[in-house]
Order: sequence, then structure tokens, then C-alpha cells
Amino acid sequence: PSWRHWMRELTDGRQLLRYDHRGGGLSDRRAPLSFEAEVEDVEAVVDAAGLDRFDLLGLSAGAGVAVAYTVRHPERVRRLVLLGGFPFGWKVSASPEHVARRQAMLTLTYDGWDADNPAFRQMFTSLFLPDGSPEEQRWFTEMQRTTISGEALCAYQLVGAEVVDAGFDFEEIAVRGRCVVDRGERVEQRGTARERIRERRADRTHDARF
Repeated sequence: PSWRHWMRELTDGRQLLRYDHRGGGLSDRRAPLSFEAEVEDVEAVVDAAGLDRFDLLGLSAGAGVAVAYTVRHPERVRRLVLLGGFPFGWKVSASPEHVARRQAMLTLTYDGWDADNPAFRQMFTSLFLPDGSPEEQRWFTEMQRTTISGEALCAYQLVGAEVVDAGFDFEEIAVRGRCVVDRGERVEQRGTARERIRERRADRTHDARF
């Protein structure tokens, strides 16, 4: 239910290609995690699909990966769309209070994510799907348990936490005609993509917009 409207709109008149990141979904649950490996995974998917030029959508932690890929392969990305992303990891850019909260959430994830009691996963649901219907929230809570383990989720969060710079050269991306979009979410941190775009003034260059 939470993704149905995405799938419907994104496949209207176009082909949609998505993949499960390593450690989650149907991908290898034991594959080593790193930011570099995630970028290489995008390269592998694009090459395997035989794509020449395409639009690239980066969601949440995937935004940094999408930007890093675009910086490395500007000739292949026609438009870059970012949603709820950030250029720096929370250990690098967030306030001490935010870091403390994230560390506490990591501890709870290790201890409670895989438990039969859904209480902890419901906390995540309230952060990522605050306005969802009861049906959507129930589905999202169960989906979290089945698609990733607590151990893998913690490893994935730590990879994103320590990203120093995802290669956000927004001026170069925007001048090439990329469309950059960013919206916040309840787990937003300082140093978001929106702030970095304004800092680099890419919103004043050709065809980059919020």
C-alpha cells in the first residue's frame, strides 16, 4: 500500500528499473557494506540492463549514492531526482543531540528489530510514514521485518552515518540540466541536500529546481 502510488506513477509511460540494496530484500544478506560498494552496485545494475541515458531517482540514503554515480558518469544521467537525501552522514554533520538519538536507535535496533513484538518497528514506521493510514502503517511495519534484519539495518545505517562527502558537486550537475528535488522527512538531519544546493547556489543555474 505504501508504494503502490509510486509504482503506478513511475511506470506511467516509462520503464522503471529498481533493485534491492545489498543486505536487504532479495539481495545478498551477507554482502559487505560500504558507500563505495553501493555506488558500484548502481554501476553493475545499469551495465547489466544495458542503459545508455536515463533518469535517476535517489531516495533517502540512496540520494548520496545517486549523486556519486552522477558525478562519476554525467554522460549517462539525463535527470537526477533526490528525495529526502543528505550529502553528509549524521556522524559528520548532525548536532551532538541528534547523534545521541541515532546511537540510541541503533542500540534498540540491535536488541529489538527481529523480535516478534512489533513495538520497536512501529517507532520507525511513525518516523517514515507519519501520515499513513492504519493499513499502510501495519503493512510498512511488517515489511520492515521481512526485508532486512536488525544486524543488516544497523550496518546500513552506520555506512550512511560516516559518509564525509557524497561528491555533491551540484553546480556541475545543475549546469548539465539535472533536475534536483529535495523534501524533508521526520528523520531529517542538518546538512541536507537542500541546504547544500543553496550553499553552492545551484538553484540559480540552468534547470535545477526544488
